[in-house]
Formats: sequence, structure tokens, C-alpha cells
Amino acid sequence: MLERTHGPDGVNWDSLAIERALSALSAVGLIDVAEENSAGPSTGVDSFYHVSAQVRRRRCFMVHPLVAEVNAAHLKRSPDRDRTWAAAVRCLGVLRDTKDLEATAQWPLAVPHMMTVAGRIPSPHKELFRTVVDMHMHLSRYLRMVGRYDIAYKCATILRARLNTFAPSARTRYSVELNAAEWSWNMSRLDEAKTMAGAACELAESSYGADSIEFHAARALAVAIHSELGSLGAGEKIARELCAEMDGKPHFPYLGMQAHHHLATILRQSGCLEEAEEHSRRAIESSCQLEPAPYSQAIIRHELGVILWHRGHLDQALTVLAEVLRQQLSFLPVWHPSVLVTRYDIASIHSLQGNCIRAYTEFMDIWLAEQDLLGKGHHKTLQTRHQVGQILVEIGEVDKAEPILEEVEREYRSQGLQSRLTDFLSTQHERVHIAAQRGKHVESHQGWRQILDKEQANLGARHPSTLRTHYNWALCWAALGSVPVARAEMRKVLAARRDVLGKDHFETVQAAKILVSLTRHPFREWGFGVDRRRNLPVNRAARRDIKSQPGRT
Repeated sequence: MLERTHGPDGVNWDSLAIERALSALSAVGLIDVAEENSAGPSTGVDSFYHVSAQVRRRRCFMVHPLVAEVNAAHLKRSPDRDRTWAAAVRCLGVLRDTKDLEATAQWPLAVPHMMTVAGRIPSPHKELFRTVVDMHMHLSRYLRMVGRYDIAYKCATILRARLNTFAPSARTRYSVELNAAEWSWNMSRLDEAKTMAGAACELAESSYGADSIEFHAARALAVAIHSELGSLGAGEKIARELCAEMDGKPHFPYLGMQAHHHLATILRQSGCLEEAEEHSRRAIESSCQLEPAPYSQAIIRHELGVILWHRGHLDQALTVLAEVLRQQLSFLPVWHPSVLVTRYDIASIHSLQGNCIRAYTEFMDIWLAEQDLLGKGHHKTLQTRHQVGQILVEIGEVDKAEPILEEVEREYRSQGLQSRLTDFLSTQHERVHIAAQRGKHVESHQGWRQILDKEQANLGARHPSTLRTHYNWALCWAALGSVPVARAEMRKVLAARRDVLGKDHFETVQAAKILVSLTRHPFREWGFGVDRRRNLPVNRAARRDIKSQPGRT
């Protein structure tokens, strides 16, 4: 690397000179020499994401932290400071050639140097800062594929913190704000992400224009952030505007595909499942024509699998998601967050089909991986932890489930994630069901009523999640002995489900069966319990509605 980057300075950096210099430094204890494995798991795939076995091992020269700090202090006063910083940036710049597999193999070892350069490069060097920003885009591609979102986020926020120091051009600011917004979104720091995405939109509009690809890319990210925040109305408005604009601009085909994908996600979360499927299939059709990177293809097809699940087509959903998982594992490591998302949704469907033990084992494995990758307080980690608690409730292990669900609710509050309303209320709902299982029907009736009020106000009375709460609240009337009221409320649920989900959806069929039972057996003792022999939840005569988390993207 020294030969490649220092040649223009006129210094004779041949291999022998480099070896002598490094040996001398090692002899006086300023550096250590070691061999490191610089790449991730090798799959034999010849692409940017994997490297061949011949370049997997690297001889590394490590500087003691104290020596590094002393050198950094001396560098501030050195007359060669500018040339030294330029040389450091050029060394990292070698790695920008994404087709050079040998250079790509060094990215893992270059990450700490990138962090140091981003945080310490002196303020007069505006052009070098721009170069570092460009290099971080390449670093982000690498870190995304190996699933190290935390490192990408940290580096992006370091660069953003230095914007005022360098006062760069508006275009450089845009790149930094957009990248930081994306990684903040990935790390579930949603308020930060919203602020940064807003700044990126303003910078793109002023620097590139309202008809530019940069402006539309920033707006697309804003849609995804609104979706995570639960601001479905605002997100849907922007997504529909994007779809309308991109459909009229065939020269932006990739953004058009992305716009329909984001709108499908928003509509699915809003409960508009039929229209969501239409936009999802349109995005898939575009992806077949455009053939984007495998990573993007998998994300787009994954959304269709989740929509099919929510429409009640569980077997079709499993087929789609299994194919997505197979595709992802062909170019991503098994611990990658996107792989875990797909595994999570597959496990959720298994849970709905009654395969509780299989789902429990899978959720535990996913939860342990997400704790390490994303952190204990990340919303995806909390979703998985919720599912673990929910399955324990399903199989009758209520005493084990309760502290888990209490912990999840505390984390939602401490992380400020209550705006993820469907997730947050699902956990509260599960705790109410525990009270119902323990025969505390007055308490559970009040709890479901409070959740129902919040969902009706924020999601609408006909949202599938609202209807699940309404279903359980109706059953609770029967448990309290008010069967006529239970019948009346169940009729409302059934009518809404027929309109929203269709008459053949398994939740519609479930509501129809329980309404018949309430009519034929008005004097039966109703309550919430668990049939331990079959590991299935029952309501003595009817199964309760499971408030599973809403699926992932």
C-alpha cells in the first residue's frame, strides 16, 4: 500500500526499503508485527462482499496506543503535518476501488484508521475532509454487508459532528446528513434520524433542485423513518407523492421501484393490505426489469412475504420468505440483521400455525444475536424478546413470561419507543392477557378497553391490530357473564374483518366460529386458559386472538 500511495512524492518506496523501515521500528518497540485474518467467512462468491482464501490473511503492524498518542501530539507541531495527513488519507483512499478484491479484504483492518482520520483530520483541510466523506460511503457498503451497523453509525456521527469545523460545501453536508440519517434509522435512533433526514432534504432541494435524484432519495429515507416512528399518515403522504412523481419520470426507475416498496410497507402497517400487495408486486416487477443488487432484491421480495402473511395466506408467505432467506444466505453471513429479520418473520408464522416450540427456539437464537449486533434497547431486539414472552404465555409458562414482558415494556419507555404504537401496545396487550389467564377478568377488561381506545384513536377502528384487541375485549365480556354484549361486539368485529381481511382470512373465520358459539351456548362458563396437552391457547370454547408483532422490513 505504501508503494501505491507514496510514489508521487518522489520517495523510493520499494519493498526492500519498506521492510527495512518497518523492521527498524519493530526493533525499538514502536510497532508490533502480527498476522491477522482480515476478512469475514469465505463462501467462494466472487463479489465485493467476499474475498478468496489467498488474500484472507494479512501481516499487520500495530502501534501501542501510548506511542500513537505521542505521535499525534508531535504531528500537531510538525512542519510535515499537511503532507502526513494527505498521505494517511491516500492510504485509505486505495480501498475505494471496490473491484479490487485484495483492497476490499483490508477494510476490516482499515475501520479503526477510518474512525481516527474522521475524528482528527485538522480543520484547514476541507478537500481531505471531502475525500474522507467519500471513503465513508464505501466503508458503509462494506459494514452493511457484514452487519456492523453500530460501527457505521459511530463513524457517520463522527463525520457529522465535524461539519461545523470544516464548513464544507452544501453538497458535502448533504452526503454527511443523509448517511448519518440512514445509520441512525438502522440503529433505531429515530428522532435523530428524522432531524438529519429533514436537513438532507433541505440541502438537496437548495443544492440540486426539487427534481433531483438527491432530493427524492432523501424523501424516500424520510418515508422509512416515518414508518418506524409510527407517523403513518405523514409517511403515506410523502410515499404517494413520490410514487406519483417517479411514475412520471421513467429516467428515475430505481427510485420509482423504491417509492412503491416504501408505500407498500406504509399501507401494510396502516392495515390497507390489498392496496399494499398491489404496490409490493409493482415494486417486484420493477426489480425484475432493473435487476438491482441482490441485497435490494431480497428486501423488496421480503415485503411481499409479510403482506401475504397479514392477508392470511400463511403457506404462500412461508414460500416467499423461505426463498428470500435462501437468497440472502448466498451473499450475507448468517448473523446479518437482514437475515435475522427474515428468520423472525418465518418464526412468527410458525407461531401462528401452532408450532410454538419451533418458534420459541428460533426466537431465542435471534434474540441472542440481535443483542450482540444491535443492542438490548434496539426495537428489533425488543420485538424478538416480546415474541419469546408471548410464546411462553401460549404454552402456559406465565410466570416466566411476565418478567420478560415487563422488561420489554420498560425498555420501550426508557428508549422513547412508545411511538412504535403497534409494538408497544402488543406488549401491553400480552400483559393484560396474563391477567385474564389468572382469572382477573375485571382488570383485563379495563386493560383491553384502554388499549382499544388508543388503537381506535391512532390506527382506526378497522385496523387489523385494533380488531384483534376488540375481539379479545368482546370475549372478556363473555367471561364477565355479559354474553349478549359479547355477541354484539363480536358481530362488529366479524363485519369489519369481512370488509378488511376478506371472508376466508383465518381471523375472519375465527370470529365467525366464536359468534356461533356465543349464540348457541350463552350459558357456558367463558374464560381464558391454556390447553397444555396441545400447547395451544384456548378460550375454553374458543382460541383468543394473538397480538403478534406486525412483521419487519
